[in-house]
Amino acid sequence: MKLTLLSFFLLVCSWSWAQGPMPPAQTTLLGQLIDADSKKPLEFATVSLYNLSDSLITGGISDMDGKFRLANLPYGDYYAKFNFMGYEEKRIDSLKLELPTLQLGKVLLKPDAATQETVQVTANKSLLKLGLDKKVFDVENSGLGNSESATEVLRSTPGVEVDQDEQIKVRGKVVQVYINGKPTGLTGENQAAVLRQLPANSIKSVEIITSPSAKDAPDGGAGGIINIVMKRNLLSGFTGNVNARIGTNARGWRSEPVGPMFNKFNTGFGLNYKSEKLNLFSNASWSRRGSYTLSEAYRFNQLPDSSYYFNTYRDSRRQKDNFWGRLGMDYYFSPTQTLSMQVRGGGGAGQNGGQTQYDNFGQDSVYYSQEIRGRDGETERYNWSYNAVYSIIFPEKDSTGKPNLDKIGGMGDQHELVFDFQISNSQDQDIDYYGNQSYWPNGDAINAAPDSQRIEDFDSRREIWARIDYTLPLPKLEGRLEVGYHYRYQLDRSDFGYYNYVPQLPTLVNDSSRSNIFEYSQQIHALYGTYSQKLGEKWSGKFGLRLEQASVDPRLISTEESYPWSYFQLFPSVNLGYQMSKSAQMTFNYSRRIDRPGSWSTNPFPSFEDPRYLYYGNPYLQPSFTDKVELNYGNYIGKSGINVGLYASYNDNESTRVQTIDSLTGVIRSRPQNLAYNYQYGLDFNFNTSIFPWWTFNMGGNLYQSHFDAEVEGQDLSYQTLGASGNIFSSIRLQKIGLSISMGGSVWYQVRDIQGSNRPNFWHWVSVNKQLMKKKLRLSLWVQNPIYSNSYRYQRSTDSFRQSGIYEWENRVVNFSMSYNFGKMNVKNKRRSKLENRSGGGNSSGGGQGGI
Repeated sequence: MKLTLLSFFLLVCSWSWAQGPMPPAQTTLLGQLIDADSKKPLEFATVSLYNLSDSLITGGISDMDGKFRLANLPYGDYYAKFNFMGYEEKRIDSLKLELPTLQLGKVLLKPDAATQETVQVTANKSLLKLGLDKKVFDVENSGLGNSESATEVLRSTPGVEVDQDEQIKVRGKVVQVYINGKPTGLTGENQAAVLRQLPANSIKSVEIITSPSAKDAPDGGAGGIINIVMKRNLLSGFTGNVNARIGTNARGWRSEPVGPMFNKFNTGFGLNYKSEKLNLFSNASWSRRGSYTLSEAYRFNQLPDSSYYFNTYRDSRRQKDNFWGRLGMDYYFSPTQTLSMQVRGGGGAGQNGGQTQYDNFGQDSVYYSQEIRGRDGETERYNWSYNAVYSIIFPEKDSTGKPNLDKIGGMGDQHELVFDFQISNSQDQDIDYYGNQSYWPNGDAINAAPDSQRIEDFDSRREIWARIDYTLPLPKLEGRLEVGYHYRYQLDRSDFGYYNYVPQLPTLVNDSSRSNIFEYSQQIHALYGTYSQKLGEKWSGKFGLRLEQASVDPRLISTEESYPWSYFQLFPSVNLGYQMSKSAQMTFNYSRRIDRPGSWSTNPFPSFEDPRYLYYGNPYLQPSFTDKVELNYGNYIGKSGINVGLYASYNDNESTRVQTIDSLTGVIRSRPQNLAYNYQYGLDFNFNTSIFPWWTFNMGGNLYQSHFDAEVEGQDLSYQTLGASGNIFSSIRLQKIGLSISMGGSVWYQVRDIQGSNRPNFWHWVSVNKQLMKKKLRLSLWVQNPIYSNSYRYQRSTDSFRQSGIYEWENRVVNFSMSYNFGKMNVKNKRRSKLENRSGGGNSSGGGQGGI
């Protein structure tokens, strides 16, 4: 037995000697990082361990519960540092590691006092930046947030035009308007009303997407998409904002203001609460606005049996009360699953008043009668949208197979699946009373009693959008695949009633020849796929294809007439980028787009606001398709940036409004028609620079040539024209005294249209802002068109009539506003901020749902 034990002992010693010396003792350092104020864990904070020679030994980051673990540490003497953005650095000295485990317990980090108040970025940066498939204009740092509404912001956005009807255009073409990547589903007057309600100080940036990828709906024809991105609050806790504005009555070139000196009021608030799992946000604003429009028109009618002149003078005045609000939440089930829900909308009611005066002249220019058409009416409208987004992300895994949550990025950047559902409703109701009285040259009434009408117009729209989007990164190929299915349903209904006053009864009687009910329904199914790939060190590309099947049914309920049609189309897109240097890049883009006729342009019954000029729709109107290419160059050198773009487009079935005259009544009819083709090419640019650290300057312009081939009733209406638009503004910011001064202007001009020509239209503004109470209180003075009265002048001419006119909006409006921020503001940790960038989040000053 003794011999056996001795042999075993010698064998063990021999084996130990062969394996080398025993390893030094090792230990594990444990702990949890906690916010000293809120007592909540801090995830992804940095832990660093140093030896007494100040050499970094190892490090790590805290998990979602704030816990950290540094393993396999040799015994010895050390010290540790704990860092997190927005917090004071914490240091623990004299750490003696001599046991298998050292538990530090809860380590408290104090928020940096400098982050307890709103941070203002003073660094100068380019206001317009070029992306692979879009340009992004920084509204937040441009000074435009002090203007009245989103409409005024868009007027001064480089490359964007707002015409006399408040249609939004890019490069002379009407675009689709999105809010936070979501289609508004509105056009015409409805869209204009929404943009007038949207507060300017709630807008973060404007994206000009002239060549969208196949992932985006191809609506917008040659114009593309304008996406208004709302602000977000990246601060935790409870925050809020209250604001108020008062504005003056305007002065016009023909009429002095009617009513009180101040007739524009606005007040609003925003509240935001953020915790680790939940983000709640809300905004509300109320406004009362009095406004006017003035116009003059001079027309000569040359009919087969007669010729005569008449002049038209119209004075329209409106007062409306509007409400806009938003309520939403983001709930984080986990770092990889988020549910976002939001309801947004508004409405209002008001009065419409004014009159139209017709002065009638014979062929010899002798004045022979006058007609006065008075208007008194009421209007109500509302629009709401409900949106829910559920996103699931599939994070990358580290070497141990554990999900690496630190690599979660913004929505669309990572491996994820997104379900998006939106439903929207809008309704307009207008009831107007008209009275027509005619007079002889001596002022005597021609008819014993006014000819009276009541016109009722009830319009409604419901839209449903459903989207499923899947993104798959391919890191080994440096690529990314996106596929998805989109569905859209739209139902518009217009109930139009026209009533004539019959003195013999006496009562108002429905005129069945002018009353009608019109419905417009549309369903679209779409499948898309895009593939992004880095092509070498300097090239990148994105290629896409979208397949759409659409069914459209315009229907006259009153007469049981229907005009259905459908189509199946492919929409390819190509986006290429070349990084010329660290500061310069070029992009090439191609896309195929569609301009879908809507209910307003297909309803065959006219409007009767002006019985001598009627707007009709065309139920046989077909969609038009546009192929467009563009080449863009961007360079950012020092404090300056420049963007230049060359573009061309071809449309083989473009629709435009054509005016014809009734040979018996002399009434002009304006109706959209699909004509032959239109091709356009042009150049746009933007330049911005910091003249001094406190003075920035920005200017941009667009110049294009358009060729249009058209024939109407045997008449050749082909033409070519030169068009242009431009923006300029400058901002002076004196940070030491909290004062800033901004000013700018925009101009747009198209030399010709299909039957006439236009004069340039110019709009300008100036604002002064003062910050007080540690930048929590802001006072602003904003003036619209202080020098030059903004007006639109035009000429129209055919073989049967000639017309010239002028149309003027409000000018020299002065607005004074104040805004106050309150609440406890703590900088969010890095991980949570990334999650909010994915879900969209909200903010106290008017943020919105982000997303796809």
